[in-house]
Amino acid sequence: MDLKYIFCFPRQFLTPPHLSSRERFSPDANNLEFTLSRRLYNVVLDVVRSQTVQQKHVSKFIILTSLMRPAVRGKLAVFGVLFEGVIDQIPLAPHTYIDFWSIFKLLISVMRPLPPDRPLGIEPLSQVDLKAGLCCAYVWHNVSPYHSHPPRLNYRFHYFASSLYGLGILRDPDFFVCAMHDVLELSSNDTRQLNMLLNPVGQWIKAYGAELFQQAKHGWKSGDAKLLEHGYLYKLELNKTYGEQHPAPGLTIHRWRFWLKRLEDAMVKIVECERPPESTGENNVARRAARRMAQLLSKYDEEEARKRNTREMIE
Repeated sequence: MDLKYIFCFPRQFLTPPHLSSRERFSPDANNLEFTLSRRLYNVVLDVVRSQTVQQKHVSKFIILTSLMRPAVRGKLAVFGVLFEGVIDQIPLAPHTYIDFWSIFKLLISVMRPLPPDRPLGIEPLSQVDLKAGLCCAYVWHNVSPYHSHPPRLNYRFHYFASSLYGLGILRDPDFFVCAMHDVLELSSNDTRQLNMLLNPVGQWIKAYGAELFQQAKHGWKSGDAKLLEHGYLYKLELNKTYGEQHPAPGLTIHRWRFWLKRLEDAMVKIVECERPPESTGENNVARRAARRMAQLLSKYDEEEARKRNTREMIE
């Protein structure tokens, strides 16, 4: 990853308000799980402050989360502790990237398979747990664009999710589809909001465009259809192509083409109007994302054309 990371800690981490009482933390947590979550917060905080992951951190994390009920483990540990508790407190300076490497290393370590002779009931954090926690974060009012106030942590969430995807910790591109859906498939007159939501699009495409396009070529479909659901504007496009028989929601070439057209037709102009001169022209985030998407699509179309020509010659 050839990105420059700048890490800036607050002088002091404060105990988040939601960790002050079980009622404020989560209605799904019982008394034991609330106590476990507070201890887990201290473990993660020690990792972030020291920028090192020691075996004691890994062991404590796995033991604490193993004592939580599987149905709420991801929501409490990944969303309540990791994202809302710690990541929310790390300041994000404009035009810089946060160094989350210690957190990434911790997640890699606690998600590794454990030896078969481990104590009964001790389990590593799973992909299901991670995905459940990220889903809770995505619909949180500070991340989701579907609330009245600007989602101040939307970019931070997508930077975190895209990095997990790039490192192979998160295997599904679902949250990439969410980022594209939120800015390119919904009808909105709020150009300031759209301008802000374009930053996650630029992050996903710039860093992982080629990998994401490969999954689009194979028609990625998730087990969680809600994350991949079609937006209003894309549904209109599907009506033109398929009539009323829409394909199942997923990451497809057809959807990729629609996103590219929306970036070129509308979002480039929005960025030019909403951002300062140094962020326009060739530095326009929508233009850069569209250029990369078009490059990948052009290679695909050329390959498909060669295949058709070969089949016609054989026939």
